Amino acid sequence: MKLVHKCFKSIKLFKILFLSMIVLQFIDLMMNLLLPSYVGNMVDIAIPFKKDSLLFRYALTAIMLYLVSHLCTLISEFIFAKAGMELVATIKKRMLTKLYRISGEEIDRLEDKLLTIYLNDLSIIESFFCRGIPMIVSSVIFISALFIALFLQNRTLLLVQAIVILVVLSIQFSFNSLLKKASKDAITSLDKAMTQEKSILNNVSQLILLNNEEYVISNYMKTEYSYLEKSKDRLNIFNVSTTIPSFISSIGTILILVVGGYQIIQGESSIGTLLVFVFYSNRTISPIRDITNFIAGWSQAKVSLDRCEELLNTKEVL
Repeated sequence: MKLVHKCFKSIKLFKILFLSMIVLQFIDLMMNLLLPSYVGNMVDIAIPFKKDSLLFRYALTAIMLYLVSHLCTLISEFIFAKAGMELVATIKKRMLTKLYRISGEEIDRLEDKLLTIYLNDLSIIESFFCRGIPMIVSSVIFISALFIALFLQNRTLLLVQAIVILVVLSIQFSFNSLLKKASKDAITSLDKAMTQEKSILNNVSQLILLNNEEYVISNYMKTEYSYLEKSKDRLNIFNVSTTIPSFISSIGTILILVVGGYQIIQGESSIGTLLVFVFYSNRTISPIRDITNFIAGWSQAKVSLDRCEELLNTKEVL
């Protein structure tokens, strides 16, 4: 992360972007703190007493709160898209500058990686910072606000929800090492495939004259299939690491229904409170998936950042 920190510090608009994001996320936090109580009140107060005007008032207020929350999230994503663009542009500029300051031997040593760093690694980094970070910020704020709001309504149901989230996150962390290794293997194979492809394209006229199509294709495709196989393995691990948490989250919703229903029978809770927990337990599936995707995505982005840092840390010619 040293590379990211240095690059962000060099971006002139970074402080303005960061402060804007903080303000927007604070507003989003306030909206998410207010929403659960409004949803519960719609059921517990307005509906049983058949107060139409109160019901519409609560509904309209809830819609406005959701609108403000989503607008804050959307504008934050625009800000992160701008920050991600500036970050990648800064890294590219630093790497191009570095190439003019290192020896020819070092350039030869790094040649296999240079093309994939520019075409693949920087795309992964840009995607992570433009999509991954705003996604995790919004999700963490949503879940944190939800926990605070629901803590005041029913601690037993909140405990069930918390256990589900902890189980999901622990499973995701267990997949991290597998995903990181798969990412390294895939990128290493891509280095070899891109080097061969570059050589073929640069010398295509000579290769055609030599009429050695079968030899070239068989050798190149062997390397290409090796990369595609490792890329498939990485994708499969990623898919499993995100599907299992979704399944567990769905089970959590059923548990909340069972526990909440029992509490209503015993007179320990209300239908409005149970409705809030069921409604938001379904909504937590997406933020939890965002968090687990972020953790999985970071494992891949870290590999790409390390490769960029290796180039930038290469010893310069005096």
